[in-house]
Amino acid sequence: MNHDVRCSKLYGRLVPNPAVPGTQVLEIKCDSRICKGWTPGAVVLHYFSLVDGQLLETKRFRNPPALLEMGNEVKSQ
Repeated sequence: MNHDVRCSKLYGRLVPNPAVPGTQVLEIKCDSRICKGWTPGAVVLHYFSLVDGQLLETKRFRNPPALLEMGNEVKSQ
């Protein structure tokens, strides 16, 4: 089950942690051009630990993850 972090805009959500079954991580959609680069329509998702706030992973996509198949992921540089 996902839990959203929002007021009127969705800022993030709690999602299952694939690395540690039974735990969750905070997934944040980033709007920063530093993270997105100049890729039109790119979506950047950051994953943070709920225990210590550490950034665990960042993923870049050409389209929103709900619409993509794993082969569409943009490789980070």
